[in-house]
Amino acid sequence: MIPETRYARLGDLHLAYQVLGEGPPDFLLLDQWFSHMEAQWDVPPLAEFRERLASFGRLIMFDKRGSGLSDPIPTSALPTVEEWMDDVPAVLDVVGSEKAVVITNIGGGIMAMTFVAAHPERVSSLILVDCFA
Repeated sequence: MIPETRYARLGDLHLAYQVLGEGPPDFLLLDQWFSHMEAQWDVPPLAEFRERLASFGRLIMFDKRGSGLSDPIPTSALPTVEEWMDDVPAVLDVVGSEKAVVITNIGGGIMAMTFVAAHPERVSSLILVDCFA
């Protein structure tokens, strides 16, 4: 089942997000540096992975600013890691999640580790898969 795409607001930006399943716990999936909320459901292994995670709790997914269905950003003003990290609490707040298990892979690890270090009170655990610093 493909969840409805909704939008969180962060200043003038609109961040696309989806929620699937029931919590607790909340799982926040921070994909690589690129994503597309709706297109990922067309890739069977990605869709199965998301559905499996949602069978254990509430799965929260979103497109970072400048990627997927979130608002585009000019290439002359690419965000810093810290600015991308600001997208995380904006989405968590709009879905009513106080604390989440953060799951990330590959290039998403940089943003996830920065978020966890800056906001340990919002994270119950961190799962890194094939990440690099």
